[in-house]
Amino acid sequence: MNKVLFKTATVVAALFIAFNASAAVENPFSLYVSKAGEAKKIVLRLDNMFADKVTCKIYTESGAVIFSDEIYTANKTAKKYDLSQLPQGEYTILINDLMKVEQLDLVVTENSVDFVNPVADITFKPTVWVNEDKTVDFNLLSLGNNVNVSIYNETSEEVYSKSYIGKTTVSKRFNMADLPAGEYTIAVSNGGEIFYNYVTI
Repeated sequence: MNKVLFKTATVVAALFIAFNASAAVENPFSLYVSKAGEAKKIVLRLDNMFADKVTCKIYTESGAVIFSDEIYTANKTAKKYDLSQLPQGEYTILINDLMKVEQLDLVVTENSVDFVNPVADITFKPTVWVNEDKTVDFNLLSLGNNVNVSIYNETSEEVYSKSYIGKTTVSKRFNMADLPAGEYTIAVSNGGEIFYNYVTI
């Protein structure tokens, strides 16, 4: 098995283990309403996150950020948020960890919080490795999204671009040995999200 396939298999295996472990607990969702009597409080589970630090942001229906939080996950399994002060209406919550972005839409009513999609819409982030021979290994669990990968040099000139349509995973090795030494930006459009990775060769 070559290095690219091995790294892809490692990423997919880690995600498979994580999601199956989540399914084994009482409530597998990343966010849920706290409990009876706390109908406007929600709980963010942290035990299925792939990062020491997780960010949580709440957006209004018009796209304005009204809340942002950074949570350090060490020795924490959950974080509770009280939404009782929010006006009634629709909101979007974005949760970022090292490997993915989760989006959940909710509705705040007079007496409760209701999730439009209690199972999050998940967009996975690309993983990038720089090798000693100036090749770069790129892997992404794209899940059928349309993906575009572009590489830019220090002057923002595009030196590479390719699109991938409808693939479950994208694995690619870029040979950058013939490029001038310097810093490069790898911009990845996956679904509605754009991710940036920075490499030095």
